[in-house]
Amino acid sequence: MDALIKREVLAAFAGLEESFAAGDDDKALELIQTQGKTVLASVLSRLEDEGQLLSAKLSARLEQLADEQTAEMLKKYEDRLSSLQVANEQARTELRNELQNLQTLSKEYDELMANKAGSFSRKTFVGGAAFLVGLSGVGAALNEGLKMALGAGGDVPTLAANGVLGIAGVLYYLKTKGS
Repeated sequence: MDALIKREVLAAFAGLEESFAAGDDDKALELIQTQGKTVLASVLSRLEDEGQLLSAKLSARLEQLADEQTAEMLKKYEDRLSSLQVANEQARTELRNELQNLQTLSKEYDELMANKAGSFSRKTFVGGAAFLVGLSGVGAALNEGLKMALGAGGDVPTLAANGVLGIAGVLYYLKTKGS
């Protein structure tokens, strides 16, 4: 930039020494003012042209860098997407295999249940529950009887209620099991 200004100033004031040599100070002053304005306009014009050129170069370089970054980023995302698609496909295959296994197991279960129709019914469940209640009642009646026999207290109505409940539960179980 300094070289540009120096070159313009030397070119503009080349005839200034002749004006001073002639002794015409007004003419020299006028020449300095007009040439100064010309030099200033010329320097500003060139600076503006160089600024526009630099701006254009910078814009082009920025565009190029943006394109490179975009291409690099797209490449990264494509690679990542590709690996995700491979993993997704593997997961789908495993899921399909598991679904097929579940369907096979469901068919086998249905076949087993069809072959054992009535092996586990509501009646069986109620009978089993009655048996457990009966055993619990008989156990409570025995405890009550032992308390009375050992003199640790005990209650005859409790003994009777537990005994009757226990015997009823066991008899109901035996009745449902037999039929």
